[in-house]
Amino acid sequence: MTEQRGIGWAAIGEAATGDYPRMYLTRQDGNILISRLPAGAKEANLAWEGATPMTGPWRVLAIGATRQQVSESKLVRGLNP
Repeated sequence: MTEQRGIGWAAIGEAATGDYPRMYLTRQDGNILISRLPAGAKEANLAWEGATPMTGPWRVLAIGATRQQVSESKLVRGLNP
């Protein structure tokens, strides 16, 4: 969660699903966030392998005027199985 001064608060969340790996964020050039998946246990260049049809996790960007509004959002919890 972070404050965007003069605008409000923002948080990035993820609703997990099955055995799909959880994403993590890395910062690039100070202001850019990149979502990544961890390296797989069997093969470093393969984060996940599965069969179709596949249901992936929800990625959620919550925005609110106050930190409390964003932190009290039930959206991510409501999306978790």
